[in-house]
Amino acid sequence: RLELARGEVLHAVAAAVRSKVVRAAGFVARECVQLHGPMGVCEELPIAASFRCLLAFEAEDGSADTHARWLGRHALDSQRHTHSQTLGAF
Repeated sequence: RLELARGEVLHAVAAAVRSKVVRAAGFVARECVQLHGPMGVCEELPIAASFRCLLAFEAEDGSADTHARWLGRHALDSQRHTHSQTLGAF
């Protein structure tokens, strides 16, 4: 069994969570603006401020794709995917 350092596991979990949260938050923000039309980007509704905040969150520490790429590279480099029943065949 392949053992990973605690910091390495935490980094992988954080990258996976960050990727998922950024994707979900971006989807919700875009759909809110879409549903409200032009009012979604006006300062009269709190949606505009939330949308800007979510965009800043995404740009702050890398996009969801950046974290997903890191996870993929990390899995290949560590050869952990060979122990997976789902990915082991690749």
